[in-house]
Amino acid sequence: MDGTVTIEQQITEFTSYERPIYKSFGEILSWLLAAVRDRTAPLGTVAVRTKETASFAEKILRKTGYTDPVHEFGDLCGGRLIVHTGMEVREANRLIGRFLDVKKSEDKLAVAGVERFGYGSVHLDVLLPADFEQRMALAGIEIPSSIAEAIKEVRKAASDGTRLQRKAEIQIRTDLQHVWADALHDLLYKGGAEIPAVLVRESNRLSAVLEEASCSIDALVDRLKTYEVDHGAFLDKEEMEAEVGRLRLLLAQNLGEETAPIALRLGKLYRRLRDWKHVLECAPWIATARGPFRNELRYIVAEARCRLYVHERKSAEFRAGFDDLIALARPVVVDIDALTEDQQFCTIVHRLKADIEDDDREKAVRALAMAECGRCELIDTASHRRIVAARNYYFQAHLLAPENPYLFGHYVHMLCLGRSSRSAAIAMQSAIAGAVASCQEHATAGIELPFAHFTSARLLALAGDLPESLRCCTMGIASSTDFRQVAEERELLQELYDAVKSLDTDFARQLKLLLQVLAIGMVVVEAGGEPPETGGDSVLTPLDTSIDPTRPVLIVAGTCDRDKQETLDAFSGAITSALDGFNGTVYCGGTDVGVAKIVGDAIAASRRNGASPQLKAYRPESRHVDDDAEHPAYEQITVPRSKRFTFAQPVQNWIDLLSAGVRPEDVRVLGAGGGPISLFEYRLAAALGATVGIIAGSGRSADEITGEASRWSATVRKRCFSLPHDQATIRNFCRMIPGNLGVISPVRGEVEPFARLLHEKYIAGTRRAPLPQWDELDETFKRANLHQAFQMKRLLELYGLELLPQGQGNGEPVKDLEAAIGNEGIEVLAEEEHGRWNVERLMEGWRYGPVRDEPARKHPCILPWNDPRLDGEREKDRAPFRDLPALAKAAGLGIYLKR
Repeated sequence: MDGTVTIEQQITEFTSYERPIYKSFGEILSWLLAAVRDRTAPLGTVAVRTKETASFAEKILRKTGYTDPVHEFGDLCGGRLIVHTGMEVREANRLIGRFLDVKKSEDKLAVAGVERFGYGSVHLDVLLPADFEQRMALAGIEIPSSIAEAIKEVRKAASDGTRLQRKAEIQIRTDLQHVWADALHDLLYKGGAEIPAVLVRESNRLSAVLEEASCSIDALVDRLKTYEVDHGAFLDKEEMEAEVGRLRLLLAQNLGEETAPIALRLGKLYRRLRDWKHVLECAPWIATARGPFRNELRYIVAEARCRLYVHERKSAEFRAGFDDLIALARPVVVDIDALTEDQQFCTIVHRLKADIEDDDREKAVRALAMAECGRCELIDTASHRRIVAARNYYFQAHLLAPENPYLFGHYVHMLCLGRSSRSAAIAMQSAIAGAVASCQEHATAGIELPFAHFTSARLLALAGDLPESLRCCTMGIASSTDFRQVAEERELLQELYDAVKSLDTDFARQLKLLLQVLAIGMVVVEAGGEPPETGGDSVLTPLDTSIDPTRPVLIVAGTCDRDKQETLDAFSGAITSALDGFNGTVYCGGTDVGVAKIVGDAIAASRRNGASPQLKAYRPESRHVDDDAEHPAYEQITVPRSKRFTFAQPVQNWIDLLSAGVRPEDVRVLGAGGGPISLFEYRLAAALGATVGIIAGSGRSADEITGEASRWSATVRKRCFSLPHDQATIRNFCRMIPGNLGVISPVRGEVEPFARLLHEKYIAGTRRAPLPQWDELDETFKRANLHQAFQMKRLLELYGLELLPQGQGNGEPVKDLEAAIGNEGIEVLAEEEHGRWNVERLMEGWRYGPVRDEPARKHPCILPWNDPRLDGEREKDRAPFRDLPALAKAAGLGIYLKR
């Protein structure tokens, strides 16, 4: 102070007059910061304090240069908002700036200098504005009567009648920043004592760690939560149904204002399913929603109303939905007729930039509403004028949320649609690569599914990468929980196909292939593989109508390269053995080279031995001179408008199978190496629900499909696996009855007593913890015993033996099986049983591991029969056959010579 006012006078003025007023200011801050917290960081914490008299007096003594401290200090009242992330700091800062007059704003990290870490807060010096009440009303926030009285107090003149504006200080910081500030900052910098260098160094090290952790958390949250308002997190169908049930029950409890966030979560689940009718049921809770929840709920309800009344543009329901979308989007409108495309874009950029004041979450909702306005423009008819209008909406959506790859994907799509070519996409390769990378990050995290995969597929197709586009397309189908998700993507590609087919025939051909894959996916996701609608303009036109759906179906894919023939010879014996006596339908490449030759030769030999398998191949319509010759054992099916072997052949194969009523889960795919087409066959089959077994060590695409397991859902990983290079295992994979026991149901009653005894014997011989008895046994393990019993019955037939009930005139049963078929016979049966067990375990999701691990489903015995690591384990497969006569007798059965 300059001496004109004494410290005693200042303390008296502060204690008797100003401090009660600042307590009222504290009440306002406490209420206001709580409102800001609820809208920006619901899990944040608020603290407010009014300066104590002793602290005020000490500051007067320490801080010189003030003539009237009681009216000049800006921290006599202070508030603190502690949040989780930097994004929440930014949003809270922006919102406070809308409600209060900010006289000074300082980010402590920004001014700390390169050598300082740790103390990070946004410090605001604020005043209560004259139009505070109007600002709160515009934000839809009602001021309680107690706060209204406090506002009157803060606006009072000084004790001498002088008009003044009282200031307060607000700090906004993250949790980790608060740890530093609360625990260390004051000790280090406000204690008055000099800190030893070693402790300063340690404090700097710790502060740097905290700052890095805070930045890492912000980055991760930004990457994973930015699109939460869009599609929501991934749930499988059963989890989704359970969650829907829980949320509907909560909504029925009448929880007041807390109900709106629950309604929003439920609406997002229905939205992901594209179940627009149920999304509309969330509309009543819009009125009670507060903060960011209200606009999000408004958006999904408006979107649902437009989608549900998509073909009734003139209806009141559609107009209400569209009007609400426009209100949320606040689009920039430009004169399409008077301005060129570039002029339109420039005008939009200029006006939109001046209009953006929303926080990140509100901006995300605005962007989504803008994009939906664009989609509404194309309903019923896609005239050039409407395409341009829609493009402008999507452009604005992209500007509002440039980091959102889904909105970017729609924008690029509209550019190409408007130009009837993919020229715009070709010029945006780098941006497309970034958007695809973002989508794949979401997919890896298990969010935004299946849309992350489908958006990637569309962008990659526009960029000209058909193999990767097909991969993402199959992964999208595999992660879809409702056919409407697939249908939505198909509509977008159909729209693009119709626009480019007359100008860019090569690209149109690629789009048609993607459309076929999506159409197949819709059939499988919607109806579990029911025969699809065909004919007319359908992309699902079958070429082969002679398929018998009651016969087993085996697809063999892999290397058909003459240069790789020597490598394939190592697998020839196993494939030939698997096909010997096979009486189903087999599909392969049809040529006289590679895997196709091995299969063709094996089927020809099997036919000579009395079997009657069908062997089919899909081949191009026209052939090149240097193409390999056709193998005579195949029935060749010509795929029209195809000049070389491409992805079109396996797609047509599945069109024909589904059209004939073949269920994907009853199809086996055996893989041995192969290039890009084989890799696509493996992916497509696994996505549709077939069981895919890849021969270990066959290389190339076989290694790639088994190595990319982490990209697929757990369900797909379970049905796509590496097969030990072992004849018995591969033979059982090709012939083993389906896992659902559908084939053995007629004989289940016959083999179940035998299966029960096999389980009881296993319990008696195991050293593991007590296992459940048959009646309490999990169906998975019960099925394993039934399979084993059925396999034993089948294997006995190889030696002219059969299992029959005792005492029905069948003669004397075999009492010593080893004496009847010899030690070599027991070895053959044991090897075959081990192959069956390998396949059974693999189909149940188990994989090889050096140590048995039940939670991880790892087993050390999933190996070829002759692998040295099985030494000491093979007796487990021999013993059941040696004990078979006694087990059969205990089950009321006997082993008899066939008559």
